[in-house]
Amino acid sequence: MKEFVVLSGQRSGSTLVIRSLDTSPDIYCAGEILHPLKKSKIHHIEWKHRYVKLGSYKATIFLNGLLWRGRIKRHIDRFYRSRDANEIARGFKLMKSQLDYNAFLLPYLRARGVSFIVLIRDNDFDTALSWSKSQMTGLYHSSDANQNQTIEIPFDFFQLQLDRAVKNRTFLENFAAEQNSLIINYTDLIERWEESIASIGAHIGAKKLKVEKTLEKLVASERVRVTNLDELCERFDK
Repeated sequence: MKEFVVLSGQRSGSTLVIRSLDTSPDIYCAGEILHPLKKSKIHHIEWKHRYVKLGSYKATIFLNGLLWRGRIKRHIDRFYRSRDANEIARGFKLMKSQLDYNAFLLPYLRARGVSFIVLIRDNDFDTALSWSKSQMTGLYHSSDANQNQTIEIPFDFFQLQLDRAVKNRTFLENFAAEQNSLIINYTDLIERWEESIASIGAHIGAKKLKVEKTLEKLVASERVRVTNLDELCERFDK
């Protein structure tokens, strides 16, 4: 059985990928099993690691990893060991932000021989725009939206999202170049779905993999209108 991780920054198609892969009878794919928030919606919630809450999101991740990293490693071990006899591959979703406070994770996963599927969205402005919209409205996918919304994105807020998008993309590109990783570009994922899925299948040993999209991404023209989009484009040289 192939062990894999879907590694991604925000708004790069990771939820779409893991939920779609999980529909295959040959693949078990969970969400962010290392997400520390209790109320977070995680695919296969039964595999969510139980963190000891120690302040903020960042503090909880960092201090749990510092004080009880053995528990986290054992949880991942149990996840991979609990495979069904029919499974060809088993994996979970790992966000770049979780690596920021758990430096031990990558060496540990490398030592296990885990394969990485790295999702990259190379248009930083679009990433920041999508992340800003989702943060301000709570809408992450088209299936979440039942009415149109209008928002104005503050320049300072957008700058923070843009800086994070650049940082995440740069890290993921450098990481993928150093590892035996499969890179899936966001544009290819959305526009060439079957080819992208076939590449993922070949990478994790599931030949001729075919799965349908389980949800649609919320694109800039859908449901949420940004009233100051022209100003954002001009200020940030889009």
